[in-house]
Amino acid sequence: MKIEFQKYSANGNDFIIINSIDRDLFLSKEICASMCERHHGIGADGVMILRSSDKAEFLLEIFNSDGSRVNMCSNGLRSCFHFFDKTFDKLESYQCELAGNIYKGVVSANRSSLFLNSSNTDFSITKELEFCKEYLSHAFINTGVPHLCLETENLKSIDVNKVGKIMRKNSYFKNGANINFFQISDDFIYIRTYERGIESETRSCGSGILACAIFLKQRTKSEVFNFRSPGGDSTVAFSDQGYEYAGIVNHVFSGRYSHS
Repeated sequence: MKIEFQKYSANGNDFIIINSIDRDLFLSKEICASMCERHHGIGADGVMILRSSDKAEFLLEIFNSDGSRVNMCSNGLRSCFHFFDKTFDKLESYQCELAGNIYKGVVSANRSSLFLNSSNTDFSITKELEFCKEYLSHAFINTGVPHLCLETENLKSIDVNKVGKIMRKNSYFKNGANINFFQISDDFIYIRTYERGIESETRSCGSGILACAIFLKQRTKSEVFNFRSPGGDSTVAFSDQGYEYAGIVNHVFSGRYSHS
């Protein structure tokens, strides 16, 4: 079986995008995992499969690099909006159906924005976790993916893979969690994330950036938060309608993947 794909990167968070809108393509979790393998496969943080939808421009299925399914990936959504914009008729905005929710996207050149209305932003925030007291502040937020946000004074000193691997398996989390470490400076909020399902630090994590922005929004009067992750810069802007998450998206290459 030969699978046509597009390789995309959103602030260093890279994805394999497969257009299955006009056909019914089934991929097992084993195939998705093999495609994401960086030494013997294409290499990616996840697989995005676009399917037809009666409610939006497309329906999206997301698989992590270990083959597990996930209900939200902000950078993946931004990448898919960019792909759709370059592949089909251009629209002022696009809608995607994902895990029972509808998400809006806008594309401009090499930037892509994800919009969530106020009904999508009423996230519960849990604080005062005993195992997080060594950090300046912390919060647990589920933005479609469970995230632990940890504020630190010295982000560079943290071994994200070592600490993240331990914390993501804490018994407090029913199904594990992504672990975000962030440091506030005058110009940016610096952030690094350990992602479950990838089991490693990634160059960027959109839903983690959103989680930290939501946490910080409760503490300040700011409406705009500028983040810098290892993969690049992105912005979260709040309004009465909800919020916008924006950043760079790049099409890396196209290809065909052979699987017997």
